[in-house]
Amino acid sequence: GLRSDLLAKQRSLDRFCMAAVGRTKAGKSTLIATLSGRDQGAIGDGRQGFTRYNRAYTFCGIRLIDTPGIGAAGGQGEASEQAEQRDSAVARSIFPETDLVCFVIDSDSIVPCTREMMQQLHQRGKAFLILLNVKASLQGGRDLLRSRLEAKFAPVGEQAISGNIAAIRRDLAKAIGVREAEAVPIIPIHAKAAFKAGQVTDLTEAEEWRELSRLDHFLEQLDQTITGQAPQLRRRTLRDNP
Repeated sequence: GLRSDLLAKQRSLDRFCMAAVGRTKAGKSTLIATLSGRDQGAIGDGRQGFTRYNRAYTFCGIRLIDTPGIGAAGGQGEASEQAEQRDSAVARSIFPETDLVCFVIDSDSIVPCTREMMQQLHQRGKAFLILLNVKASLQGGRDLLRSRLEAKFAPVGEQAISGNIAAIRRDLAKAIGVREAEAVPIIPIHAKAAFKAGQVTDLTEAEEWRELSRLDHFLEQLDQTITGQAPQLRRRTLRDNP
């Protein structure tokens, strides 16, 4: 195990490393495909096991790791419990080499397997943030999506995600403590709109899709985290996590 951890660290000695973790269909592979410039074939269709292994990509010099979906039922001929244990173990194997973990979740609150992984990361002193992938259909084009997202991002209302964010914060506080939970960024985005922005050729249309996705809010937070904490996070990875 120690040899494996050392080899993992060796792979990321010269680059800041971020991993995306989340349950199947949460949108993490869509996020990775968007940042790395991958095509539609890099995105799963909801089947557990689509991403069976950790896959590494590059974004602006950052090492990006896409992990298998965790906590979903099913599997390719395996019992669902075995499939979940396998995929969770593969996802956890990124701990030794990653500096920052990005948990991609949908509009539901934190599921038990994700909460357990957050607890483990907190115990190891690993930094993480939460991307809330807001669910809204692309059908009907940008104008309809804009109206749907305006309802989602409203401070109050039946469709507003403010309640989801509050529930996530409560779950997080139970998992790692109130003070620590308050320091974890929760950033809402629309992953499919971000991916769409990278696929269209018209620059004006691409910019509108990107604006709707709110991807730049995430990138700003990522920039602040790396700019302000990268040396400390790197030391934790290379020295403090055996």
